[in-house]
Amino acid sequence: TFEQDEWVSFYKALRTYKSKRQNRLTDKDYVERELVRHWCLFGANSALRSGEQRQLLWSDIQIEKDEGLMLARVAVRAETSKVRAERVFYTQGGEYLQRWKAIQKEYGVNTKGVLFSLDGETEYMRYRLSKHWKAVMSLVDIDKERKARLVPYSLRHLAITNFVLSGNTLTDVAFTCGTSIKQIESTYYHLREEKMTSVATARFVRKNGKIFPIAKK
Repeated sequence: TFEQDEWVSFYKALRTYKSKRQNRLTDKDYVERELVRHWCLFGANSALRSGEQRQLLWSDIQIEKDEGLMLARVAVRAETSKVRAERVFYTQGGEYLQRWKAIQKEYGVNTKGVLFSLDGETEYMRYRLSKHWKAVMSLVDIDKERKARLVPYSLRHLAITNFVLSGNTLTDVAFTCGTSIKQIESTYYHLREEKMTSVATARFVRKNGKIFPIAKK
């Protein structure tokens, strides 16, 4: 998965890559690069599998505001799920979908059908995402060995890592991501180690009959 500094560099590279003026892009190329950018941003928030994300329809999404956050209510249909089971979950990143829809409308793309699409009808294929991924990675300021290990699926890993480290139960994370608790425990065992260490090293002080946690450095 992405380390924090790697994600920051990747995020900046996405902005550079879609710059119409800097890269002298045609409208067509600009819209496609914006699609890739918003695909990555939403994938890093939602932990959707590539196939699930490719087949999302606008009708599968509802944007809701909650405590200042733009949440997306996502309905994954059984026929698009790897495990052939439908699920509905909430995720941050609704603002990215709103912005992508605004771009689609500005450039005359249908917003009634396939969500991540250049025409509203055709799914955005994996090989096209892979091509742009490599181009974005060429702009990322990390070493070559790490670049080779980071692939589009790393976005799902990043999202799941953040879910776990944010204190969500493995049951909730597994449901949200459409996988099993066993798979989460197996793949993200190192995160359990980190959380257990955090518990073991937590400290507090008592003052005037109250308990105050001591912030870690």
